[in-house]
Amino acid sequence: MRNLTCILALFFVGLSSAWAQKETNIWYFGQEAGLDFNKTPVQAITNSKMFAKGGSSSICNSKGRLLFYSDGYTIYDSTHGIMPNGRNIQFNNNWTASQSALILPMPGNAHVYYLFTNNITKDTILNYVRYFLCYSVIDMRLNGGRGDIVKDKRNIVLLTQTTQMLAATKHGNDRDYWILTHKTFYDKSEESVNHQCDSIYSWLLSPQGLTSQAVISKTGRKNYLYNFNDNFLKVSPDGKKIAYINFSLLSKLGIPSDSVQIGDYDINTGKVGKLIALNLGVSGNHGLEFSPNGRYIYLTNTNKRALFQFNAQAKSNKELLASKILIDSVTTIGKSFLQLGPDGIIYSTVPDNNDTASLNYLNAILSPDSAGKKCNFKKGYLYLGGKHAGILPNFVSSYLKKVPLYIQSSASCLGDTAFFSIPYMNDPDSVTWDFGDIGSGNANFSKNSEVYHLYKNHGNYTVSAIVYDENRSDTLKLEIRIKTAKADFEAKDACEMDTVVFTNTSGFLGDRNYTWKFGDGTTDKIKNPKHYYKINGVSQTYNVTLVSSIGDGCKDSITKAVTVNANPISDFTFTASGKDYNFEATQFGNTKYLWLFGDGDSSAMAKPSHTYTDLLTMHTVCLKVTNVANCVSESCKQINTAAISAAKPSGFTLYPNPNTGSFTIELTTPEKDAAIEVYDLLGKLVKKVERVGKVTLIDLDVESGIYFVKVKNGDVNWNQKVFVSFGTDTNR
Repeated sequence: MRNLTCILALFFVGLSSAWAQKETNIWYFGQEAGLDFNKTPVQAITNSKMFAKGGSSSICNSKGRLLFYSDGYTIYDSTHGIMPNGRNIQFNNNWTASQSALILPMPGNAHVYYLFTNNITKDTILNYVRYFLCYSVIDMRLNGGRGDIVKDKRNIVLLTQTTQMLAATKHGNDRDYWILTHKTFYDKSEESVNHQCDSIYSWLLSPQGLTSQAVISKTGRKNYLYNFNDNFLKVSPDGKKIAYINFSLLSKLGIPSDSVQIGDYDINTGKVGKLIALNLGVSGNHGLEFSPNGRYIYLTNTNKRALFQFNAQAKSNKELLASKILIDSVTTIGKSFLQLGPDGIIYSTVPDNNDTASLNYLNAILSPDSAGKKCNFKKGYLYLGGKHAGILPNFVSSYLKKVPLYIQSSASCLGDTAFFSIPYMNDPDSVTWDFGDIGSGNANFSKNSEVYHLYKNHGNYTVSAIVYDENRSDTLKLEIRIKTAKADFEAKDACEMDTVVFTNTSGFLGDRNYTWKFGDGTTDKIKNPKHYYKINGVSQTYNVTLVSSIGDGCKDSITKAVTVNANPISDFTFTASGKDYNFEATQFGNTKYLWLFGDGDSSAMAKPSHTYTDLLTMHTVCLKVTNVANCVSESCKQINTAAISAAKPSGFTLYPNPNTGSFTIELTTPEKDAAIEVYDLLGKLVKKVERVGKVTLIDLDVESGIYFVKVKNGDVNWNQKVFVSFGTDTNR
């Protein structure tokens, strides 16, 4: 089965009965670690206030909303505050148990819960740890609806001589519960010569309360007294099998012992059947868990440094040992604990005592009902947000019973292949799929059990599967949303010294993150960036990449080329012969040239010639060059034209000169197109009069200074220098 990257909103209809119960949907365990199975896929949560030294337990209502959780020493409510009477419910918090707590609802009462705890004390005389099985009753109507321990129902001792094993399963009536533990002895009576006992106790919790007398099963397999934090008792989700680990003094000394026991359990009577001993030849068994359908049992062993799978339905020790399959091995010694989740995945703590960072992760068996390597073990499957796992929480096994059929999907992102499967479906007669994608034609249908489909458009789709098996059919449906993170942008080629503007045209859907890679080693994360490229006079082409992503992992990228063109060279040279000047652009081959000679004339040639006829002694000559990339450069130079001689004009008279800005121009024979232009010393036009007659009055709004008058009369041009002076009178 694939390692699914995204599972979206799930629902189904048909003959399947109901979803798995949600009482185990919130986990709190270890050092402030937690998981939320109300999210799909499961998400780590870090709001726990519990620092569990051993095991823990939590409980939700039928909707998956947290009610409370405990490590067997302190009880935390749904707001993570400590219940008023929820402190120090153990005798001693310096010692703890692997199954230190277990929470059950009282049948027939939606408000009352039982918290069973393995209370611990240390016998200073005999120097060993002593366990007491106790319980407290919590009423959720107390403490403003956050719950508290009922008065006189706190830390009631149920069994004074017990191991740290603690488990529970539903009664055969699917209403009541069995609570199980393994008894041991701490005194010198009866079987306690070697502090051992072969009795498993089962108490019944019903609407009438907890029975005071337990159902005792003598198994013939004796449990030793000296227990460390590694005793586990597990019941299969269907309640038909039990298994337990006894990490005893004998095995601690390195002597092989039957430290794992597997047997039948009768959920109607609470009796344990014959046990089968599993002996790996070494001690160090820690993690223990059944697969959802109860067919397989998984075991971790420290000394073997391995995770094993066994056939839980084996009828003999020989058959059980022969079914052993190595699922995974590690290179370092460390304890690894197992717990089945409501999503059908078995989670495993990381077995590495030498690397604390690894404790921030959980491994996972994604398909635990599958044989051997097909169980799909994944290392580092889930990050706990920096929290340490410790021992995983303890739950009523029936809450984890195999769920009815449903469609599981990796569908999320446009452009990614969407995979669909039906977990826990064992070889049906046939399956007919409809992917809800009408536009895909025949590709919209399939008859395989595990299928895939490529959606070409984003949007919402309804996927349905009809499962035919043993003369019945189940119709399953799944609403999926194919999201798009499609990336696109626009950018025009630019010229040197200009900034390139990038316009993000990615289709918007929800929150987006953008990463720009400009091709010159620099990046940016804003939506519409601007970027300056330094090219040092040489045109360059850059491959620019935009990566667009949305919160659930959908990602797309696009790369486009952007060229930054070098500006043309606008420098020029010139030669002079009297009043005639020859100009030449330094760089040829450009698309446009524009010369401004400073006397009002211009040229578009690369090598123009120009004759100055005015009386100015200095002219500013500018050349503007445009290349094939439409990049522009301009250079200006001051040219001394003092050598130019001006002939005394004929047919043209200007008076008075000097003046105060008002003067008269007379033309002997004005042409129809006669015009007068006045320039300042920089060549700027300050006055222009067209269609002039014989006498024209010119009135300038200028400052004192020298100005040049240019008169055009047909084919004749006259130029005259004018001196404007206002003296000390500034009021004109």
